[in-house]
Amino acid sequence: MPEQLHSYFFMKTSLILFLIALTLRLGVVFFWQFDGLYGQDAYAYLRQAVAIAQTLPHGQPPPTDFFWPNGFPLLIAFWMLFVGQTAWAGQLAALLCGAALAPLSFLLSCELFSENNSMIIRSHYTGLLAGFIVAVAGQPILSSVVIMADMPALFWATLAAWLVIRAVNLGNSGELRGTQGNSKEVFSPAPLLPRSPALLFFAAGVALALAIISRWLYVLIVPALGFYIFFNFWSAKLALPNSKASFALQFKNFEWSPLLAVCSGALILAPQLWLSLNKPEGLAHSWLLGWSPAHFFQREFENIDGHFLYQLPNFIFYAQPAGHPAYIFPLLGVAALWAIWRLGQTRQWGALILLLGWVAPVYLFLAGIPYQNFRFGLTLYPPLVILTGYGLSDFLSGGEREQGSRGEGERRRIFSPAPLLPCPSALFKLIIVLSLLGMLAWAYPMLDNFLTVQNQSKIIAAQVEQTLPKEATLITFGLTLTLQHYTQLNTLEFFYLDAASLQTLAESPGPLYLLLDVGSIETQWRGKTPQINYQWLKKNTTLTPVGDFSPYTLFKVTK
Repeated sequence: MPEQLHSYFFMKTSLILFLIALTLRLGVVFFWQFDGLYGQDAYAYLRQAVAIAQTLPHGQPPPTDFFWPNGFPLLIAFWMLFVGQTAWAGQLAALLCGAALAPLSFLLSCELFSENNSMIIRSHYTGLLAGFIVAVAGQPILSSVVIMADMPALFWATLAAWLVIRAVNLGNSGELRGTQGNSKEVFSPAPLLPRSPALLFFAAGVALALAIISRWLYVLIVPALGFYIFFNFWSAKLALPNSKASFALQFKNFEWSPLLAVCSGALILAPQLWLSLNKPEGLAHSWLLGWSPAHFFQREFENIDGHFLYQLPNFIFYAQPAGHPAYIFPLLGVAALWAIWRLGQTRQWGALILLLGWVAPVYLFLAGIPYQNFRFGLTLYPPLVILTGYGLSDFLSGGEREQGSRGEGERRRIFSPAPLLPCPSALFKLIIVLSLLGMLAWAYPMLDNFLTVQNQSKIIAAQVEQTLPKEATLITFGLTLTLQHYTQLNTLEFFYLDAASLQTLAESPGPLYLLLDVGSIETQWRGKTPQINYQWLKKNTTLTPVGDFSPYTLFKVTK
């Protein structure tokens, strides 16, 4: 296939995948009328972004008391230049990154498996399947409509991996090594990208650093990318004629290029590390300090966020992205295991190093933390969907692959799993389509349950504001940032109060109210600050229920 047709195919397919993914995500935003804000972290990200937008133009650093790294707030601040200092800037950043992940998964798959002409068509199938899975899966859609760092960080990490693969493929081409005898065709899935490995490695370092300063967890994929580069360079070196001249030429044109990724990444990481020194608990996170292999098999934890009893032990919970309908339909997820075996059988060690090298350390870290959160599985997602896509494309092609053996003219056929497939190709494709539709169907109740609850919290905030006098002081926990953002009430965070401050508030002349989810306080937070403060108020003041906003109860506090 001529390179012009390759480029047209990649651009057209990438655009289609992006538009499908973006349409689904925008549909969610407008159908549920959701602005992206919920919980605590989303409001904190938005506040930090506003602070950056206000201080950075004047040459001042952002506030140094922010708990999380500043990568995502910086991205939000960028979009604020176009849409203003509103929540839409944060949601737009997540939406575009989430939608772009579908074509990026397609391009990464095509680049990773297009090692020779016999693999190009299969790499197309792999990329298409991976792209469609990302586009319709419920959790990626949900994480694309909330103002959280998950999807932007995942986008940057996947972009970094694609740029590294592209740089390695170009660096290993005979043209750039200066050796024509072993040269191979290197097509460009993105004609606008530079064809210089040095520039691509430089860009990869920037992208990876942005992923890390959006979510620290992505530092764990650095070894996978490093080993992938080293393996491919070493393999290419072994394929060269054994002469000092050719090695020197290769060193000049390729070996030093990956160091540019280190340099460009360091330029971005250094300012964030300096800022984090002012908030060291952001680096020395309780999950990191509390990590233990013993947590793999536990499902009950006590941490800074309270007491938790989960249904599944950690090692099963964090394996769910490989076969949960919100990530990958179970029937499709089985193909990932097949892909691992097939990649090993066909000696595609570079792909295995990259994909398993990404999954393994992230999974081991998540399985060892004293906490469970379903969205954390997104950090495992790109390798899993790519493996799934490869396994499915291998089934569709009958598992046959031609590979050179001892000479270009001699070909041998490697094991075909066709006898293992009792159904014809058309039926197998129908199963894939129905599985994708099943993922989309699963996404609706998942989205509805979550977004309805979050919208209800904003309705509660409006109802509480209508109930209380304007001069009232409201103490609350869980809805603090929601009330501060959407109402004019004087709202105080229950967690940051103590007996002395509660005593002062109780003796103040103005009306005092308390809004709490009492059930959560007495279970999840038993023995911790919120319950201790609640017990102090029950003992030292009179708490009179004046409103029920399930699951919250509004009390009037009197001495």
